[in-house]
Amino acid sequence: MSKKVQNPNQSSSAGFIWAIVAVVVIAAVVIGIFVYNSRSEKAEALAENMTPVEGVAMEYNKEEGTIHLIAEDGAEDLPSGSVFEDFSCVYCAELSQATDADMLEKIQEGKLQAEIRPLNFLDRGSEGNSTKILAAALAIADSGDAEAYWNFRDTMMAQQAEVYNKWSNEEFADLAKNFGVESKTVDAIINGDYLEEAKSVGQVNYDFLDRETGSVSSPRVLVDGEDLEGEKMQNWVNETALP
Repeated sequence: MSKKVQNPNQSSSAGFIWAIVAVVVIAAVVIGIFVYNSRSEKAEALAENMTPVEGVAMEYNKEEGTIHLIAEDGAEDLPSGSVFEDFSCVYCAELSQATDADMLEKIQEGKLQAEIRPLNFLDRGSEGNSTKILAAALAIADSGDAEAYWNFRDTMMAQQAEVYNKWSNEEFADLAKNFGVESKTVDAIINGDYLEEAKSVGQVNYDFLDRETGSVSSPRVLVDGEDLEGEKMQNWVNETALP
């Protein structure tokens, strides 16, 4: 009977392989921690200049596709504007940055009410950037936190070029968390719980705009049924609000 001769390098080879595995695992953990910390730091930095939103009541109506903003003691017959926007639309971002500060001021002063009507038609039927951001925004709107919603929406518009097709649900959730939303809303964003609702809301507003104006594009502002264009749209807040 012959005795099997064991390769003297076998045990050392196995040890070497396990050492490599250990190094890879440690590297993955370190990279994961680095990515998480970088993500958290980015969200914290973006939230540092959070805009105070005091005295504003918000009502989200998923059937009508609207986020209604009005002063907490505002009258129902205040002048109103409907803003149609898509988170992937460059011109929507420009309009937002040009008019949102005035809009918030007039709402807080009880001189204006506004409804945001989100669109996602620029995704062209896919579950793309517009829909994913809208899903996160709707999760926040549904929580009733007007300040967090306002700041999340504003940040997505202001940082549109940096966010477009680059951010994950976890990054949206990190930002929302830094804006003070409750943990269940953070979880809803991470899990994509509002994706189907975002598609539905986008379609509702698409159909509304098509029905009322005969075309769909963004940004659009409707005041008392009038589809504002050009300078009128750029100045819609001051031209619509009470003096």
